[in-house]
Amino acid sequence: MTRRARTLLFLLAATVGNLILTVALFAGLLVLYSATLGQLLRLRSAALPILACFALAVLGSTLAYHRVLDRMRKRPGFEEKFGLRS
Repeated sequence: MTRRARTLLFLLAATVGNLILTVALFAGLLVLYSATLGQLLRLRSAALPILACFALAVLGSTLAYHRVLDRMRKRPGFEEKFGLRS
């Protein structure tokens, strides 16, 4: 397998993993909101809590993605194998 193919597969896997993590965080935050603050606040519209949960999910998945990528870059031979620079 060529370096370009390995890089493409890595980027595809990282993107899919990031999307799965974002969806999981979003669902978890919505469940957490509905079990706690949703019972107390009783807002007419759920748009603001949904927007906040989405923003926190995107932020959380981005931070997790960067943390995992930083750990992977510390592995010997990672940059030579995938062609990703820090």
